[in-house]
Amino acid sequence: MADGCGQDGGGIVNLGKLVVYGVTFLDNQAEREGGAIANLGGDVTVINSTFAGNQALGSGGAFASTSGRATITNCTFSENSAGTGGAVYNDDQLLLRNTILANSPIGGDCASEGILDPASTRNLIEDNRGCGTPISTEDP
Repeated sequence: MADGCGQDGGGIVNLGKLVVYGVTFLDNQAEREGGAIANLGGDVTVINSTFAGNQALGSGGAFASTSGRATITNCTFSENSAGTGGAVYNDDQLLLRNTILANSPIGGDCASEGILDPASTRNLIEDNRGCGTPISTEDP
């Protein structure tokens, strides 16, 4: 999914139950939250997907979850930007596993002000603000 734009969720706005599997999100933009995906009150699961070059003026350059549960597994986030959480922003519940979050030029790579599931593990996060203890903070 490329070159989408919107107020929230330049690619997708979720208010229900959503599963995203094996999708590349490239160069999407949001005026507020979630350059590629905005979870605004649902349950979203993202697996084996890539997010590159997405941006939001507010939070979550690639992915923002402001209400609801988000699960991100085996994904790569690179070169995304936002005011807060250049790649991922969470303000509710987040489970983050086996994911690379790196090289966000603005807003850090991951920012969470919500609840991080204790099963979150094996992530590489270069610039981390509340998204758990990564296995590495090195540039991949």
